[in-house]
Amino acid sequence: MLKQSSLERTEFKEEELAPIKKLDLNDLKVPMPKNLDQLLIWTSELAQYNYAQFLDQSEQLKLVDEDNLEEQAEISQKLRFYRGNALIENQIKDFYLKKLLDQGEATVKGYIKSPTKKNTRYAVISYHDYDFGWCFKKYAGIKRIHY
Repeated sequence: MLKQSSLERTEFKEEELAPIKKLDLNDLKVPMPKNLDQLLIWTSELAQYNYAQFLDQSEQLKLVDEDNLEEQAEISQKLRFYRGNALIENQIKDFYLKKLLDQGEATVKGYIKSPTKKNTRYAVISYHDYDFGWCFKKYAGIKRIHY
């Protein structure tokens, strides 16, 4: 049975780590859904919607009276929900686009600079006549994907 002390361990024996070191997640075969292009579009749209809701709630939080702790807590909960969901949806899209790029099924059409973020550019990735944006931070590799 798993104990709390097991979760708090920071040092492990070499034989405990050996199976993990052998595991290469890049070689895992991932079943691709038949409706992958639709999945990519849905996750893109949902991520955009949730991010827009996050921005809207952020503005509403600025307008709430400092003494109204109940409303602040409610809006903060919505902020966590919308931001978390947008992140998850972008990670799903990121995962599948990376697999498609690795398999040669998707191609990078070009790059555009972010209009608002310094040292950030977006790779435009084409898959089945749809273009998806993949956000890169200069010298830091892939940050996350946006549509």
